[in-house]
Amino acid sequence: MEWSQFLDFMREGDGGDVKYLGSIDSEDDLGPILVAMANTRGGTIVLGFDKRNYHLLGTNFDDKFVFNLTEKLSLPI
Repeated sequence: MEWSQFLDFMREGDGGDVKYLGSIDSEDDLGPILVAMANTRGGTIVLGFDKRNYHLLGTNFDDKFVFNLTEKLSLPI
């Protein structure tokens, strides 16, 4: 994601299409959100950003983790 896209997401705020997660510790933190988005109209999840304090926290999870989780939950990508 480009920085300008990220700033656009920040301006829109949390909503049905964009969800910010400051930190996640396991699949159990992310799985329910993925399922909820898959059961509605989809959206974007931003990992590793604390929107309340505007801090980049980073994350230990990468795109492979998310892809494997979506397959495990049998979600469409």
